[in-house]
Amino acid sequence: MTALLNQWIPSNELIMFNHCRMYLQAILLSDIVAADDTTVSDEAWDGIPVLSAHKQQSWPIFGKPPGVY
Repeated sequence: MTALLNQWIPSNELIMFNHCRMYLQAILLSDIVAADDTTVSDEAWDGIPVLSAHKQQSWPIFGKPPGVY
């Protein structure tokens, strides 16, 4: 979210991004970027959470954001 906050994105879009972040259980930007670190991973675009070490934490239950099938 810090990376997005530095981009001066409108608050309604930040809310949408945060919903997606919570659904994907992404804490770090590296949780959703591809191996080249320049694009969003296919899994993140498709709304598929990827397991990682920090995902053992307790997360609130978030449904899929609108438009993710």
